[in-house]
Amino acid sequence: MKNRLLLILLSSFAFTLFSHPALAKLPDLSGTYNCKGWDYIEGGFEKVQNILTLKMKGKDSTGQEVNGYEIAIKNYGVEHDSYQGFAVTSDGIHMSVYFANTNTNMPTDNGTAMVTFHSEHGVTSYSGPHYQPNFSNGKKMYDYGNVVCKKTS
Repeated sequence: MKNRLLLILLSSFAFTLFSHPALAKLPDLSGTYNCKGWDYIEGGFEKVQNILTLKMKGKDSTGQEVNGYEIAIKNYGVEHDSYQGFAVTSDGIHMSVYFANTNTNMPTDNGTAMVTFHSEHGVTSYSGPHYQPNFSNGKKMYDYGNVVCKKTS
């Protein structure tokens, strides 16, 4: 009876240890992504090349509980030419993102996004909405939209 109880306790501990998401190794989602999407104020940006670079910050990442990232976005063909920001994931699937326009000659353009990562046929991509509570193009207003990005390297 004692052995059976010990076996049950050890099995329960092993199951908890190996199935707990916080203890699983998080994937490194770093890379270069080509993005397309839609924006309430600025419309679709399918024809504009939007390149997002996601780089994991080693000192801010545990690899098991949380991974922190720096982001840089370069838009080719539009006036808001570049953005910087940061992002975090605790499960390797969902990521919270903050971004801000780096062009000080342009109106305020910063916000947040909540994206979900997918992998299909060996290609990593993510999609999700963004929200900009303080978008300003001469008027104080909010902005929102959606983005889809595919990893290119």
